[in-house]
Amino acid sequence: MTSSWGGKRYHPVAFTEYGVAMLSGLLNSETAVKMNIEIVRSFIQLRKSAIQHSDLNDKIQKMERHYNRKFADTEQALDFLIQEKSKEQEYS
Repeated sequence: MTSSWGGKRYHPVAFTEYGVAMLSGLLNSETAVKMNIEIVRSFIQLRKSAIQHSDLNDKIQKMERHYNRKFADTEQALDFLIQEKSKEQEYS
């Protein structure tokens, strides 16, 4: 699959907890329903672990904020460069 921006775009390789819950409304086979239940149980276990290890959760959130800010700065810089390049091409 390609995007309008060019380059390849890939389908997600994981479901969120909410995606699994929505999927359960579409499932009809017994095997699919059993797998869905196991996946939801896994999400519950992950949530319990996150609560038990809140110090790690805090560190992860701090890292996400830090790096997301850096990525946002990088994205802004790239957008600026792309706009400048477009302006140069218009005047050429």
